[in-house]
Amino acid sequence: MAAISLTPETDILTNLRRMHEELDRMWESASRSTVELVFPPIIISEAEDSYLVRAEIPGLKLADLDISPSGNSLTIKGERKEENPRAYHRQERDSGAFSRMVGLPGPVDGDRSQAS
Repeated sequence: MAAISLTPETDILTNLRRMHEELDRMWESASRSTVELVFPPIIISEAEDSYLVRAEIPGLKLADLDISPSGNSLTIKGERKEENPRAYHRQERDSGAFSRMVGLPGPVDGDRSQAS
């Protein structure tokens, strides 16, 4: 004969909440490490005589970025500062310095490059 142990409903709900919170922490940790590897996300397209590089960098102005074309590559550097340090319930946008170098399909003339 098998014994069945019943726990009060509040214990079950407490355990489910804890499992949910732990899964959220694991997901956030995995997502954060993936995003850090590819920040900022970039789209490179080609026009007749130029390349168009679009980078998604919310919260920063162009003046806050160091954009350096060189040969067949482009480097984008910047730093997102934490606006108001406080106790967040959830923060999905990291702060701190970042740098990303991407290869371009061909050489670029840095003197003719423009950023907007």
